[in-house]
Amino acid sequence: ARLPATDARWGFSATDAAEFLEKHVDFVLLHEFRDGDFFDWHVDAHPDDGTGRTLNVNVVLSDPGAFGGGALQVGGANASLGRGDLHAYPAALPHKVHD
Repeated sequence: ARLPATDARWGFSATDAAEFLEKHVDFVLLHEFRDGDFFDWHVDAHPDDGTGRTLNVNVVLSDPGAFGGGALQVGGANASLGRGDLHAYPAALPHKVHD
């Protein structure tokens, strides 16, 4: 079951989330995919690469019925594509976005 962002069962407020992001997130990268766009297999971090990047977080912002492709695959696992779905995984895991 999905919980709305304002649901008290999350255990933190939007203010708490903003504080967390400010303290712990170095940057946000937003990708907009157009027809034919994809990412082939890649990793976003390597051990001791000096980036400190440890976690990738992907959020589906659009309704999956509004586009084709776009499936996230992390290793051998295919991620769901529901609007609002959030997928977090180690940045060093091979992953791709299908066309």
